[in-house]
Amino acid sequence: QKELQTYFAAVLAERIIENFEKISDAKTRLENVSLEGSSVTTNEIVLGVTFLQEVNQQIPSWHKKTTELGESEKLLKRQRHAFRSDWMEASLVGGQLQQVEQLLAKRMRIMEDQVPLLQSRIVAEDKANVQRVSDLLSNWEQNKPL
Repeated sequence: QKELQTYFAAVLAERIIENFEKISDAKTRLENVSLEGSSVTTNEIVLGVTFLQEVNQQIPSWHKKTTELGESEKLLKRQRHAFRSDWMEASLVGGQLQQVEQLLAKRMRIMEDQVPLLQSRIVAEDKANVQRVSDLLSNWEQNKPL
């Protein structure tokens, strides 16, 4: 039984670290998402909005995994398992997830405030692109090689 418990703890430690790193990566990327300012390109804004939506969809599954990790750790504690010295507590994953949720909420509010500006910016860029294509086609028609 002790051997099985040790194996379970090793698998759990891997999952805790894996989920912590995944959530930390999302947090870092969220911190770098910029949705406002004139120096931000439309492409960066679109990528940022897409990432916000992806993270928003992943939050429920991260909650479920975090709960499962905590429950598994409690099970080991009830069995009086001797954790390794480098053990990462499952509660750290939960704390990181809370930070991601707070950051996501802040970014979503900014995005909602910026929607009219973003829409007008995209429409203006689209018009400029249509004009460039039109100019290119007319230039081609006038100067195409025989």
